Amino acid sequence: MKIAVVAANGRVSQKVIKEALDRGFSVKAFGRDAENKTAATDYVQKDIMDLTKEDLTGFDAVVDGFGAWKDEDQPMHIKTSQHL
Repeated sequence: MKIAVVAANGRVSQKVIKEALDRGFSVKAFGRDAENKTAATDYVQKDIMDLTKEDLTGFDAVVDGFGAWKDEDQPMHIKTSQHL
């Protein structure tokens, strides 16, 4: 199974990636930081707001690890989901 994880450097995403790799899945991680903080060997530095449909084509599943902790940031997530 091929899985894409966006906002990959977050705490929850890191755990999802580790679990997926432990189960033998192929994981591609997308994060905005230059540093890959995950166990994924396939890492792309790209902000979640800049992802395109083409970036996420060919995966069996896409895990969205984007977290908006303040009420005023919640619309960012809606915008991202509708963008694709």
